[in-house]
Amino acid sequence: MEDAAGRPAADPHAARSALGVFWRDESGVTAIEYAIMASMIAMVIVTAVINLGQTALTQLFDKVASSM
Repeated sequence: MEDAAGRPAADPHAARSALGVFWRDESGVTAIEYAIMASMIAMVIVTAVINLGQTALTQLFDKVASSM
């Protein structure tokens, strides 16, 4: 079958097969998994820094307050 310009007509199942290839493609899943792991690690680091910072700040002010 040809189109108006005389070229071969597109395969009627081309969209369906392209969609199937998209659904079977798992390369993006790996990137998403790495992003989730990196964000979890970042949250742990931020939480640890905040807690340690608060502890150090409290101890510093306790020493300053007790020296007055």
